[in-house]
Amino acid sequence: GLAACGGATDPATQVDAGYSALSAGDHAAAVTSFEGALAGLEAGTPQHLDAKLGQIQALCYTDPGSASQELLGLSKDSGVKAGDYNKVVTELVAAAQAKAATDTDQASATINEAVAILTKGKETFPDYDKWDALIKKTGDRAASLGSGDALEALKGLGYVGGD
Repeated sequence: GLAACGGATDPATQVDAGYSALSAGDHAAAVTSFEGALAGLEAGTPQHLDAKLGQIQALCYTDPGSASQELLGLSKDSGVKAGDYNKVVTELVAAAQAKAATDTDQASATINEAVAILTKGKETFPDYDKWDALIKKTGDRAASLGSGDALEALKGLGYVGGD
């Protein structure tokens, strides 16, 4: 429906805009939209969590350190799920891959954030069945970047290199 006035500040509209920007690869615009939405949403609601998770996915590209801090700052009773951790790790690995061509230090730092989320995620949701595949995917990316710290941590999570 059309809002009579102030349509641009409607949080639901901003969340939609954020996810559109995210899928278009415009991560900075996505962060702005999600942050605008969060300002108008009550913490603890599913809508707030949805906007927060969108913001975190966008931050994977613009500010990976904040992305992991924000995710790890969500308590289990916020409604955050193992699948949300999966999504963020996947975005961080993709972001690391995108950065690898231009800035290997940034790429490695991004992989380290993915490892932090994997570690906490596996601890918080031990029964989730996708950790091993994610650990392998993250480990293979870390190996290709030569991220020694990340690889050591991933070995602790059960990563075995190669095929």
